[in-house]
Amino acid sequence: MFEIKDGILVEYTGKDNEIAIPDGVTEIGNGAFEDCTELINVHIPDSVKVIGEEAFCGCTRLANITILNGVTEIGSAAFMDCSGLTNITLPDSVGWLGYNAFDGCTGLTSIIIPGSVYCLDGTFNGCTGLTSVTILDGVVEITNGAFSDCVKLRSVTLPKSITYIGYDAFAGCTMLTDFSIPPRVTEIDWSAFEGCTELTSIRIPPSVTRIGRDAFCNCSKLTKLTISDHLLRSSYWAFGGCPLLKKYGIPEFAIEGGLLTTYLGSSEKIDIPDSVTAIDDGALRSTPGLTSVSIPNSVIKIGQCAFKDCSDLRVVSIHNSVTYIGADAFNNCPNLRIICPFGSYAHRYAKKHGIHVVALS
Repeated sequence: MFEIKDGILVEYTGKDNEIAIPDGVTEIGNGAFEDCTELINVHIPDSVKVIGEEAFCGCTRLANITILNGVTEIGSAAFMDCSGLTNITLPDSVGWLGYNAFDGCTGLTSIIIPGSVYCLDGTFNGCTGLTSVTILDGVVEITNGAFSDCVKLRSVTLPKSITYIGYDAFAGCTMLTDFSIPPRVTEIDWSAFEGCTELTSIRIPPSVTRIGRDAFCNCSKLTKLTISDHLLRSSYWAFGGCPLLKKYGIPEFAIEGGLLTTYLGSSEKIDIPDSVTAIDDGALRSTPGLTSVSIPNSVIKIGQCAFKDCSDLRVVSIHNSVTYIGADAFNNCPNLRIICPFGSYAHRYAKKHGIHVVALS
């Protein structure tokens, strides 16, 4: 039933609902219990120090697992897609939680992260039942979608030890209503809170020196923002699709040296300013509700994915001045019609990519 080599449990071949891993095992090997869908209860002895990558991945009926103090490492995807898991206690001995360790554990409702863990890296991505998270002092980084798409998450308690909130950390947490960034955080990275549509208030402390692009993109109910004037002026691109923040002086367009980097407004119809000479990669990507765009004759370049996933977009007017349109610039815009001069670069691009075009003579 158990294949054990040099203290490592390499493979489990049984069909039991409940098991106790034998004393003396020091490591549960990579994939040892992967897709053992019969497992419901597992007891891990205090001799175990390491739970390997994908060790229990896909054990969809696993409901109870006891991890005793002594386990120091839980590998990447160790409990991924254990959708029946409703509760787990992480001991203070754990110092390493691998990437996506509990990804897709949709039955989890709350979790306490011990301060012995340095970084949360995609750890609870897609845990759609998670409502409460408490992170204890000692944890330093939250990154790579650690809690992304935890759509029921309402309460997050963060310690003062946190210094970095990374890419997609809380993206798509649509039930979060307010959030206070800990006082030692220096960087909030790309899309960290993107799509947190119920977020109404955010406090960013003076310790923060950089906010990444789209960090708060499409937080459509965000009305209260505590931030230094200097940081706000250098971080406009972080707040696209936050229409209720106009009182803070956030412009409709973020433009740097003629390059339109981000659209920050929420209008259905927009006219790109004449000061723009190029539209950056992904500048208006996934802009909700956008139906019409007029691009002036000052623009010569439209970057890749510039309007990708603008599913409501119906009309884009493009002049002869445009000589380059990047890959997937209008991908997944199913109802789009491009209006442009006959024989222009835009005309040829539309025909090549099967986009409906109205060519003006």
